Amino acid sequence: MSYHEFSEFWDHNLAPDLYKRAIKLIRYFCIIYKWNQNIALFECQKKIFYELITLEHEISIYNERANVLKNEAVQMAKINRDNLSNDIKHDISLKYDQVKEIQECLKLFKYFRWVFRYIQDGIVWKAFYFNRQLIRALSEKEPVNFPSNTQGNKLEMNFFLGIRKLGNNWLPIMHDLSNCLRTGDFSIFKDGQLYRIIELKIRKNENKKNNTHLLGSRGSREKRQEKRLKNISEYMETGDLGKLRREYSGGKSIKNEVIEKHNYEYISRAISCARRRGIGVEEPESGLLYLAYDWQSVDFDQMMLQTRNSFPHIFDTPFTFRSFGNRNDEKPELLPITAMDLKYRDIVDLLFCKIPVLTFINFKLLEENAKEYKIPLHVKNQNKGFKLVVDSKPGGIVGEGLIDRLLIEALSMCSFLNLIRSILVEFNIDM
Repeated sequence: MSYHEFSEFWDHNLAPDLYKRAIKLIRYFCIIYKWNQNIALFECQKKIFYELITLEHEISIYNERANVLKNEAVQMAKINRDNLSNDIKHDISLKYDQVKEIQECLKLFKYFRWVFRYIQDGIVWKAFYFNRQLIRALSEKEPVNFPSNTQGNKLEMNFFLGIRKLGNNWLPIMHDLSNCLRTGDFSIFKDGQLYRIIELKIRKNENKKNNTHLLGSRGSREKRQEKRLKNISEYMETGDLGKLRREYSGGKSIKNEVIEKHNYEYISRAISCARRRGIGVEEPESGLLYLAYDWQSVDFDQMMLQTRNSFPHIFDTPFTFRSFGNRNDEKPELLPITAMDLKYRDIVDLLFCKIPVLTFINFKLLEENAKEYKIPLHVKNQNKGFKLVVDSKPGGIVGEGLIDRLLIEALSMCSFLNLIRSILVEFNIDM
């Protein structure tokens, strides 16, 4: 369920409680993090763990209830196949109506399961000190479901608490709580530095029913994980993207010393203005504009016309825009809203799309800004979008990931251009 679709469920009797549980956790994290980062990162994971356990339990109960109703409806139809009266048809219809109601509940539960894991994504980014290279390496796999094995969950939590007992300078990060960490089970930090990535061998003992343990012979999964962790280690040392995926062979991850600046202050100001007046607009840099709006109180077409008239230099020549919303899990390496240095109310309004924010980039002004940085950057429009081309020897194309950071991560334009410069310098490309 997208955040737009979620708005349709505000009147659902389960929605208010789930929403309150989520925003309470976000508020708690934002407050405690300012006071003690390590405690906030640890305590919030415990809260997320138990929220997910609760949601998994609710999902299981509602699924079971739906299956029972479906079976009852099928059996009623079979038994009365030769004498299917209107009353029986009505009873069968009522059961399927109940199933539909349960399915609506399940949508909510699964959406908030994603929300709590998205909050964990923010914890991951902060714990990893925004190390995009390492998070990207650990995310290069299919999404991992939160484990539903009760005994296994208990053992993972015991391990999590056990690491903490080594001292307050130790911080375990539980991968299964997140959307973005898909390799290994735990990342262990000591004194703020990554100490080790751990894969726990939790499986059922074939000789003892329902006995789950941490030890055992290495199976195919453990061997794959071991190989995966080895490739990640080599990738972190060499930057060879081929170690992550075969199709990336020949690619290289670039380490740079660019100090990245984000326009969070302007995002907050635009959102604050939108709360009061319905619309908030900020242009922190030439050619870069943020538009926040209360979608429940403003007419979108009228708002865009007003904004276009007020900022003709943005809209009169070719431009692009993107919604500053939740990230698609297919791109887990992108910075989540829950990791951004925003006020908790801003995070909540963005997360649940109560106040959406659009980012606009004017191509002509982007090219002019690039010239000031001595970067021969040109925009080439295509049928399915655009490309940012660097006219150098050899030439190059600015990757989609870097463009995403400008459009949906609040990266400043000056930082964006400095990152492009650092890449050109790294490869000794003549500008």
